[in-house]
Amino acid sequence: MTINLSKGQKINLTKEAKNGLSKTIIGLGWDQIKKKGLFGGLQTADLDASILLSTETESMVETVYYGEKISNDRSIQHTGDNLTGEGEGDDEQIKVDFSKVSPEINRLTVVVNIYNAKAKKQNFGMIKNAYVHVLDQDNKEIVQYNLTNDNANATGIIVGEFVRKGNEWEFTAIGKGVVVTDINGFKAYL
Repeated sequence: MTINLSKGQKINLTKEAKNGLSKTIIGLGWDQIKKKGLFGGLQTADLDASILLSTETESMVETVYYGEKISNDRSIQHTGDNLTGEGEGDDEQIKVDFSKVSPEINRLTVVVNIYNAKAKKQNFGMIKNAYVHVLDQDNKEIVQYNLTNDNANATGIIVGEFVRKGNEWEFTAIGKGVVVTDINGFKAYL
């Protein structure tokens, strides 16, 4: 059964998954912008999903995104960059194996930003049907979060965080829209 999260809602993913949760897939999907571009044709928006890894004492010690696809401990893998959002289903995915996450990492923050948003004059108010969802190791959806609600002027969204609680991981939906020019801009909000 899928849980549709709202801002601030917490869910213990280990307990929600039938047989516990050791691996997950975070999927990002969106539709193309239906507004005509400067030189005709449809505008494309390039959304990028990323995970920021943090320790108890330092935020953003490592980032997994389209340019750095595998974490140092090999627990997180970005499967590739979709530049348009064209097609059905997930446009980008990040795979996480919680059993391999380094012990010093206690927080995995899921973020999404619009690539080159300032130059293209784009924001999340223009993006339709954008979502992030969490799938268990059997590809069953556990959690879904709608990105297009209440983020009209944002160029980035802090979707939520996986936080280590002993041997389990808890997910908190944050849903905070922010203005960033690239992935490094998120550090100011962590």
